[in-house]
Amino acid sequence: MRSIILRRIVLLLLLCLCLVQVAMPVRADFENTYVNTGDQRADLIGVALTQVGYREGSGGYTKYGDWYGAPYTDWCGMFVSWCANQAGIPTSVLKRNGFASASAFNIPSFSIGDKTPRAGDLFFKTDGSHTGIVYYVEGDYFFTLEGNTDEYSYNGVGVFIRKRSLYDNYYFGEPPYQSDEGHNYQKGTEAQHPHKEYYQCTDCDNMYYTGTNGTVEDCLQCVMEQCDHQYADWRPLDEGSHMGTCGKCTKEELFDHQWKQSQVLKAATCEDTGLAEEQCGVCGQLRQVELPQTDDHQYGDWIYIDEESHYRVCQTCGRERTQAHSQDEWQWDRFEHFYECTDCGEKVGAEAHDHEGDCEAACTVCSYTRPTGHLYSAKWCADEQAHWYECANCPATTDAQNHAFAEECDETCDVCGYIRQTEHSFSEEWEHDATAHWHQCQVCGKAQQRTGHTPGDAATEQQGQSCTVCGAELRARLVHVHSYDYVSDDATHWGSCLCGDTIEPEGHIWDLNTGACKTCQAELPAEEKPVQIPWLLVLPALAAACSVSAVVMGITVRKKKKQLQPA
Repeated sequence: MRSIILRRIVLLLLLCLCLVQVAMPVRADFENTYVNTGDQRADLIGVALTQVGYREGSGGYTKYGDWYGAPYTDWCGMFVSWCANQAGIPTSVLKRNGFASASAFNIPSFSIGDKTPRAGDLFFKTDGSHTGIVYYVEGDYFFTLEGNTDEYSYNGVGVFIRKRSLYDNYYFGEPPYQSDEGHNYQKGTEAQHPHKEYYQCTDCDNMYYTGTNGTVEDCLQCVMEQCDHQYADWRPLDEGSHMGTCGKCTKEELFDHQWKQSQVLKAATCEDTGLAEEQCGVCGQLRQVELPQTDDHQYGDWIYIDEESHYRVCQTCGRERTQAHSQDEWQWDRFEHFYECTDCGEKVGAEAHDHEGDCEAACTVCSYTRPTGHLYSAKWCADEQAHWYECANCPATTDAQNHAFAEECDETCDVCGYIRQTEHSFSEEWEHDATAHWHQCQVCGKAQQRTGHTPGDAATEQQGQSCTVCGAELRARLVHVHSYDYVSDDATHWGSCLCGDTIEPEGHIWDLNTGACKTCQAELPAEEKPVQIPWLLVLPALAAACSVSAVVMGITVRKKKKQLQPA
């Protein structure tokens, strides 16, 4: 039992040690410890192997960019140039460069269709976004030593060994190495660690592994590669992706959001865009997206344009839609045939019937058959002198007669409506009504130059208001109200108005309260005015008299009572 516990503790310590080695490099500064051999192709790979595990510093800082002069920018090309400098490869062989193209390194390029790349060649993405060093080729894949990359995602964070397909979007560059022997590698596996492969040169002791040593259970990379991942703990990163963590091996991987519409915030119409909210069905991230304008127009009724087309207007956005008439079957009357548009209901394509003969023949277009005899039109034909009906099938006419005008200068025929040119005899005098005046034809009564009245001076008591053009009275003179100036003597008064009207002398009508005439306001003579009793002075005297009377009556009553008492 104790041995089992000890073995488990040892395995746990080995796993922790492996995780520490993966997470923390042995050399903090990753200095180049490789000793150059003079084989430029091999030395480039040897220097690059000493840098595997290096990671960016704060803000994306790298020592390769610092050496190049751009410490905080993309650095895959700078890493290749740094390794070439450390391997002693002159810039005439491999140009110092920070970009990801063969032309930038000044080396010839080739594709996989031309030949197979070798260790020490450079690879490039065809879109110019990345480069690195070819480590070795195996089957349809090639392994790389590259910077500004990551083992498990697309984020460039350090220097790693990567496995890539030869047939993806890559091309290769072959530097003109001065010493280009390379190595003759053969594949091998560890006896106690068969899942780990290595390559060893048969001409020297140079050897490298394709991964870290250890058992499958102890190697985090192997565990991740063989795990049937069950991702959970989803975390949104941005509008494009979210990160998931495998609950079995702790591998983190980036996936695109799976957007689904959750609700419509503003419905789109034919006039304006809408707005909807979408939610990722995996991580729950929300975003708002614009809904395009719809083509769901609310059209009104069709409106006739001409024989060819009609249109209608959207009641929401005002868009007009023009369309040719929809023709169904011929319709006809006895004069013509036509189509009746099934959309707007208007008559279109009307034309006279086409008959091969003069009588009783069917129309060759619509099959209308005309009756026996002449088919006279329902509309009058006319010239300057007369009017008549014409047969629709032949030149025959009927009911010909001269135009009839009620008056000599009438313009319109009373029968057929023909309008002629004529001259009127307008009077020079004005005719008028309450609102306008005009000159009137003395024959037919037609009005000419009818215009509204032009009012003159305002109406007064002396005269009314008239039109300044035709003299028509527009408003009667104002009603006069008499205003008399009075003259009086002691017995009578008399007066006259501005209009000339007079009042004959008449006696005063006195108001006894005021002592003045009610009509002219003349005052009575002083000796005839009524006496005004000063009641304010009389009232106290009356009150005193009443008091004395009461006292006297009281004394009298007492005396009578005394006399009536028995002796």
